[in-house]
Amino acid sequence: MTRVWMKLALVAQLGCAALHAQASKPDLSGVWIGKPRGQVSFSKEQLPMRLKAEHDYKYNTLDASNPSSPGRKQLDPHIINCAPPGVPRLWLFDRPFEIVQTAEQVVVYYEEDHNFRQVWLDGRGHPGDFGHSWVGHSIGKWDGDALVVDTVGLRKEPWFDSAGHMNSDELHLIERIRRTDRTHLVIDITADDPKSFRKTWTGQRLAELVPNGEIRENVTCGDRIMNEIP
Repeated sequence: MTRVWMKLALVAQLGCAALHAQASKPDLSGVWIGKPRGQVSFSKEQLPMRLKAEHDYKYNTLDASNPSSPGRKQLDPHIINCAPPGVPRLWLFDRPFEIVQTAEQVVVYYEEDHNFRQVWLDGRGHPGDFGHSWVGHSIGKWDGDALVVDTVGLRKEPWFDSAGHMNSDELHLIERIRRTDRTHLVIDITADDPKSFRKTWTGQRLAELVPNGEIRENVTCGDRIMNEIP
């Protein structure tokens, strides 16, 4: 009987330790909105683009203020094909996003196009047969007060940002998300894409807490789809 009680006590101790470890992690939960409004790129500096990426960027921004200009209407699938915005561009929209945090994963719900991402914290790696998707495959770990998100498997079709920069399907994205105080969030991104950029570079997006905020439904081209239904 003594051994039974010892085992029960050990299980209880391990359970308490696990709860304490989870509780000691920074809490990123909440509804947030990116700041400043209208930010279109993660960096104020010119990106170290390779020739193909630079050519695409110049085409995307050719006479961009003209609504009938050739670039923006033909190359942005989010505008012309109702396609998802993609990652990391989703951070740049002026719509809120919600972070839901558990011990094994962090889920980010974006109001823009009703997208979501899963960041696995259970120690798994990237699957070898994942392929490519609009939000990629994300795994994470804690580095002090920062959640470090490692994402691969991103598609090349979405714009990298809202300024018109492009990435390839070899983009490897690292995001460091940390809460600087109760109401502010910092998202540092590091982009490694040897096909599109001459070197690895870093950028940033800030966010502010939306008290009692809620994510609303927002579907790309939703009104257009409804108008086409007889």
